Amino acid sequence: PQQRVYGGFFIYSFCMGSLPPRLGDIQHAMGIEEGALGFGLIGAAAGTLISLSFAGPLLERAGYRRAILMLIPLLSLGYAISVLATGPLAFFLLLLPVGLVIGGIEIILNLEADRIEHLLGHRIMNRAHAFWSFGFFSSGLVSAAIAQIGLDFRVHLFLMVPVVVTGVALLLGR
Repeated sequence: PQQRVYGGFFIYSFCMGSLPPRLGDIQHAMGIEEGALGFGLIGAAAGTLISLSFAGPLLERAGYRRAILMLIPLLSLGYAISVLATGPLAFFLLLLPVGLVIGGIEIILNLEADRIEHLLGHRIMNRAHAFWSFGFFSSGLVSAAIAQIGLDFRVHLFLMVPVVVTGVALLLGR
């Protein structure tokens, strides 16, 4: 059962790792300084804080399995939509729902890892977070390579959506 937890951590972080290598392109496209870009990025953190505080009962009602199968692809789509922002305020506002989704995914993956640990009688959280690191690293490498070949960051992030959907189906589907 822990393989699905590892797969969930991997595909979640693979999705998240697409954005950082493209931040320079996003900043250049908006014509803003680093501080303004940083302000925009805070939208994801604000959404995550809100979600971690209030999303638990909603996720429980929806069902964790159904929610995780929807939330990870939504995260990828949210990132793709956010890079269409033309300024830091719009970027902040478009990243706010991304943060809401991140919080929901965090709740589900960490609860599931805890549940599996209890079921197995030994710890899996360290390995689960290792898979998170591997997914983020892999995505960073892929995204950096895509940036080097000159593919527009908007096209790149929209192309990540079907990649993530496929990953969710393969790693978390039945």
